[in-house]
Amino acid sequence: MEPFDRQTQNNTERQQNPWNIKPRGFPHEKQRNPLEAKPRGFTQIRNTLLIPNNLDVYEKMIMIILRKYIFKKEYCWPSIKTIAGDAGCSESTVKKKIKSLQSKKYVGKTRSDKYRSNVYKIPM
Repeated sequence: MEPFDRQTQNNTERQQNPWNIKPRGFPHEKQRNPLEAKPRGFTQIRNTLLIPNNLDVYEKMIMIILRKYIFKKEYCWPSIKTIAGDAGCSESTVKKKIKSLQSKKYVGKTRSDKYRSNVYKIPM
């Protein structure tokens, strides 16, 4: 029986996990490699949303995120924090851009007590 060799073990671990990704979750859960994760679902975006020159990149991204949450309805109620996280921008940017989208008549926004959030309506 060979003595325990720490260097050999470290080299083997490095080959199996070259980016040194630490597993998360509970020990009894099956660990998945985040590099092998496949995105689920899709969001259909109309070309008329992607092409206009009167919308900047953030406004287009926020519209795409809102379309993601609408799914077969005309309204959705994601929080500003959720939209910011999905769009990759700050909450203040989301607030400014939603106001801009409202003024351009791309988005309607109302306050809802039922959902305890803003309800966004996008014409189909």
